[in-house]
Amino acid sequence: MSYAKLVVAVLAILLAVVLIPIANSLNSETLIIYTRKGDGRSPFLTGNVVLKDSEGVVIANLSSPNYSGSVLDPLTIGYVFTLSTGKYYIEVYRFNVLVGKSAVELVGSRNLTLVCDVLDLPVITVEEINPDVPVGNVTLKMYRNDVLIDEVLVDPNGKYTVHDLPYGGYVFKVLKFNITIAEERCKLVSYYMNSTSKLSIKCKVGDLNVNVIDQKGRIVGEGMLEATINNYLYDSVRVSRGLALFRQVPIDYLSGSINIGLNLKVYGIPVSTNVTTIHMNKSRSIVVQSLLYNLNIKLIDSANRIVSNATLVLERNSLEIKSFNVDRGNL
Repeated sequence: MSYAKLVVAVLAILLAVVLIPIANSLNSETLIIYTRKGDGRSPFLTGNVVLKDSEGVVIANLSSPNYSGSVLDPLTIGYVFTLSTGKYYIEVYRFNVLVGKSAVELVGSRNLTLVCDVLDLPVITVEEINPDVPVGNVTLKMYRNDVLIDEVLVDPNGKYTVHDLPYGGYVFKVLKFNITIAEERCKLVSYYMNSTSKLSIKCKVGDLNVNVIDQKGRIVGEGMLEATINNYLYDSVRVSRGLALFRQVPIDYLSGSINIGLNLKVYGIPVSTNVTTIHMNKSRSIVVQSLLYNLNIKLIDSANRIVSNATLVLERNSLEIKSFNVDRGNL
């Protein structure tokens, strides 16, 4: 009798092992979640979707969509789960910020559209003094609760759109050559309050006019003037009639100053180096004095006759640095 009971018990266990998974598979349903931005229409595809069961235990965590109804229609891109019937909790995160949540009682396959608290924010970086003039090729850093969440390069037109930004407070910093030239705080509270606006960040930059003269105060007519910031070459401009102009030089937004090195080269030869701290508001002019001399050359032949229509080559350390056309023997 005990043997018969044992056989019955073993059979019951085997049936449970086989039939329960079959029953669960027969009761499994498909849940497709579509996430939208705050306008309720635009697809939001950069979120992190977390799925929890009725006990709050995480059973799935997707960092990117895994379903596409049509590759040509981003509105059909979403997150698909195969689940048994029951209650589930859905949470959506962006930059570790909770931007959307919902609960669903799954009794059959269904689609769920979840609107999240995110928006796209157009940003433009401009000159503080001339807000109509863009400041491009700068680094834009975004902070939330003092934590850096993103860092991007702004295009030459000074424009960048921050996509899928959660509602809340932010600090935007603009850097040029690792110098902070602007800091802007803003708070995003609603898609509809920000959907047609843009964030304009005014940057501290200024034009630097340099007058180049020699040791006697005479205008230097030619040469290349290099500007270095933080030991990196910022720009190199040609000296024309003793003048050189550097555009949109970065200025520290707190001190209002910049340490800049100016190196003058004539015929490729360094003739002066200046490192100075410049306090700038709109623009600033400084004078660079260089050690240069005039060289007068008269060409004659062996019979002491003036040489005309010739070319004189000037070399330094066996390298040609300049050639001149000689007219009537004088240079």
